[in-house]
Amino acid sequence: MACPAKRPHPDELVALTVPMHQQKKITLPDGSEVWANASSELKYPAIFNGKTREVYLSGEAYFDIAHDASKPFIIHTGTITTTVLGTAFNIKEDKAGQTIKVTVTRGKVRVDNGTKQLGILTPNQQISFNVLNSVATQTEVDASEAIAWQQKDMHFDDISFAEAAAQLEQRFHVTIHFSNDTIRKCRFTGTALEGEKLEKILKVICAFNNATYQTKADGSIIIDGTGCN
Repeated sequence: MACPAKRPHPDELVALTVPMHQQKKITLPDGSEVWANASSELKYPAIFNGKTREVYLSGEAYFDIAHDASKPFIIHTGTITTTVLGTAFNIKEDKAGQTIKVTVTRGKVRVDNGTKQLGILTPNQQISFNVLNSVATQTEVDASEAIAWQQKDMHFDDISFAEAAAQLEQRFHVTIHFSNDTIRKCRFTGTALEGEKLEKILKVICAFNNATYQTKADGSIIIDGTGCN
């Protein structure tokens, strides 16, 4: 009688740790590609030799999984497991906000909390799991916004200034505040090319939205002005 394959303990796995202000791309043993965001950690076996392909994520990463119907790919993020056969999706563990978000860009994934299935996601769908009360919410989203952090260019497609600021905060590791809600709600479309500095991007966005910006002594940024209305 054959013994079942032993699941590697997380301490026995290879660990990829991404420092602050950096991003790293790695190709896993099965050919799957993972882009790990700043301050994240991914643990994985040197060889996927069991009936499943299992990895452990702390932080945020975008996965493009090589198809293998005989070996489901499973990502453990806290108590949440995300199971796929072949697809592309983003997982974000927000420890400060006590949430775990899974967003699908291609294919289909199943998200579970222990033995409880939280939902099955297809492209442009997201599950947000509240760690504190174990409540999961499934919504329709623009998946491109969830993965904007790992794209070289930043695409602002009819989004609010507040939504754009959140992307800029993540890309440039700054804190952005608004002096009023009118500016926060202003919507615009544009593209920030790879390598463009934050100051140039802010100048253009502020010009679109009748606003100005100022950098404080602590490095934070305040957006002021009458806004788009």
